Amino acid sequence: MSDLDAAAASAQESFSSGEPVVTTCSHKDASAPDPASQVVTQVKNRSRKSARACRKAAQKKYGVRPRNLFGYLDGPKHIALAKAITEHSSENISPELLYTVMMLEGLNHYFDDNGKKAREGTARVSGFDHAGLDDFGSDAGKLKSDGYLREDFDKGDEYTVTKRVNEHNEVKKTANFSDLDSATEAASAELSWRRDVFLQDADSILGEDQASELTPEEIDYWTYIYFNSGIGSGRKRLKKRKSAKIKKWKGDPEGEGQGYSDNAHSNALVRLATLEYLRCTGVLKTTKPDDCTPESPAPVTPGVTGPVSDGSLTKP
Repeated sequence: MSDLDAAAASAQESFSSGEPVVTTCSHKDASAPDPASQVVTQVKNRSRKSARACRKAAQKKYGVRPRNLFGYLDGPKHIALAKAITEHSSENISPELLYTVMMLEGLNHYFDDNGKKAREGTARVSGFDHAGLDDFGSDAGKLKSDGYLREDFDKGDEYTVTKRVNEHNEVKKTANFSDLDSATEAASAELSWRRDVFLQDADSILGEDQASELTPEEIDYWTYIYFNSGIGSGRKRLKKRKSAKIKKWKGDPEGEGQGYSDNAHSNALVRLATLEYLRCTGVLKTTKPDDCTPESPAPVTPGVTGPVSDGSLTKP
């Protein structure tokens, strides 16, 4: 068992109510605790001791310090963020990946600078400054036509297109979003698309055998590489490496430029260590309504319709 696995097992046992509960649902009321509320409660009630073990294990594995992002989800005032993350994550884009990428691309500044409106999720979100969505204005059409983003995610309603100049003096067609939910939906769509492009490249560049053996961690790492440095640069890196294996960081544990640099490898490791830190603690693991375990149906007597309830039977 790896250090992260051991730390995760300990962290999961630390919740006062045990692991996130799979609710047994009545056939009349198939419901489960609200996912956003679960997240806020679990972050607030996390074991600091277990979280430290998770942090140390993630840093040992990747060589960089995982960032502490708990403070943006640890109370009722953070419900809007928890709701956006839980609603727009998916089987492929985990809540840990989505949350880590957005926060470390500038969403922390969105909350720090915009007060109550940001906490409520109603303040405008800059795709360039707050979410790493530098190319969304250029990508939106493809994201919608290819099914990564709903067709009615409309310019003028959910977002407006604007141009910004990045650190390489390149003009980027980015976007401003009407609120936190729209920005989170867009970020999830961008990550999903870039993940799929990477997987296609892995198949053609590395070959089917290597591609079939990719670990979830490697997929998350390369998804971020393709998101951070761009698809062309990510593809070039993959061709040069001829492998998707993740190389541990050997330099300053803070990462190059404190994890915000032109070094995509350093940036990706900081994000990967952080998301694994979160995953290890289990605070973003939730039970959604359709995850409920249905009650066993009431017995039915052959030749008779309806359940056996009070001793009476309804004949056909």
